[in-house]
Amino acid sequence: MENKDLIWVYNYKKAYSLLMVFTVLWIFFVVYDYTIISQRPSILYQPIWMFQKIFMPHPVSNVLFYVVAVSSLALSIYNIYKKNIISSLLLFLGVLWLNAIKWNYGCTSAVGHTFVLAHLFSIIVPSFSFLSKKLNIYDSYSVKVSLIGVLVTYSMAGFWKFLSLAKTIYTKNFDQVSWLHSDAVELNAIVGRRSLDNTVSEFMFNAYQIPYFWEVATVLVFAVQLTAVLAVFSRVYASFVLLILVCFHLFNTFFNDVVFNVAPAVLLILLFPYHTFFKKDYLAFKDNLVR
Repeated sequence: MENKDLIWVYNYKKAYSLLMVFTVLWIFFVVYDYTIISQRPSILYQPIWMFQKIFMPHPVSNVLFYVVAVSSLALSIYNIYKKNIISSLLLFLGVLWLNAIKWNYGCTSAVGHTFVLAHLFSIIVPSFSFLSKKLNIYDSYSVKVSLIGVLVTYSMAGFWKFLSLAKTIYTKNFDQVSWLHSDAVELNAIVGRRSLDNTVSEFMFNAYQIPYFWEVATVLVFAVQLTAVLAVFSRVYASFVLLILVCFHLFNTFFNDVVFNVAPAVLLILLFPYHTFFKKDYLAFKDNLVR
């Protein structure tokens, strides 16, 4: 296996352990969230997804919730040390179930989709036992496919946004507000903030007046989203995609009230260049690896 492939395997080894730690923290947050949600009147309970209608057609009982939560917690800790297909599959189902509880009240959101997908595609990645397992190119492929499974959602989003831009250019309908319009980002911020009874700060109003900056930034973000899946072919580009997408999520969180707290955390975990910051550990990994 070439050095560039070993880098992907090493980084995923680190990332998966951190993903499990993050899952433990996420489960504690879900438990806290459940203590609030469970107080809602049952008449408000309206499952939307087919998954919800099948596996949680009625308000979830406390016993069932805590059985799933504790089991998922135990599996998260177990997978740090002895990951396998069965334990990964069971944890994915637990995470999927726990993530769906919040969206059983007549509304839904894409919040948490990267987290759920990270668990889904982790199933295909083998457990790397570096002292006894001889790695081959397919191990690197499994890591890249699992990352593509997460990043493809960004590429799909970028595709539809560029399709919308292409339609605007083709029809020459520049009077209609599109993402190419100079006021698009500002109007999007106003709508997002006002929908939650918040206002856009004077500082940001002034920032939105910077000529051409937001149009260029918008196209840049869309381009990075569209090409996100290509990150698995270049470690350098993966770091660039990580930087842009995390900044994109943080900007939306703090200035547009579009909160995707889990998404940037998952991206940081999966795409962080651990081999650069833990060089000694990476070199020790290479030396101890049985090829």
